[in-house]
Amino acid sequence: MGTAPLPLRTILGAKLASNAAPVAATIAISALILLAGGQIDAIVALEVLLTGFGAFFLMVNIGLSSDARKPNLSWTTPNDVVKRGFPITVVVIGGMALAFAGGAASFALSLTWGTMAGTAWNLAVGTLCLATGWLVFQHTCRIAKPYLVR
Repeated sequence: MGTAPLPLRTILGAKLASNAAPVAATIAISALILLAGGQIDAIVALEVLLTGFGAFFLMVNIGLSSDARKPNLSWTTPNDVVKRGFPITVVVIGGMALAFAGGAASFALSLTWGTMAGTAWNLAVGTLCLATGWLVFQHTCRIAKPYLVR
């Protein structure tokens, strides 16, 4: 990255956008289909969008940060980078833990205090994940070290 003609922030932003755009589109289409079909109302569609994309955005930024700090430059096949890297493991395991813990908390709140408590939890967690993901991205842009491949 140190020899690239673009700023580090642009390169990291492009990596983020190439993953975030398809996920955001998929989540938005899913929410619209459910909404148009009458399966959910507008507030639940907002929950789907905010919570789903928020969790994704946080975890992908954590993985991007890990990759930017310690890039794997010793790979021999693309599978080494794509499927066996530490950042991928962190994103997958962390995403599953976040989804399970968030879902369990939402379910418990809904049972205890009603569905609006679960809805409020989901909206708050989605917003918090989006904000935290953005802060992680900002931090990554500041601390990522440009490296030179020789």
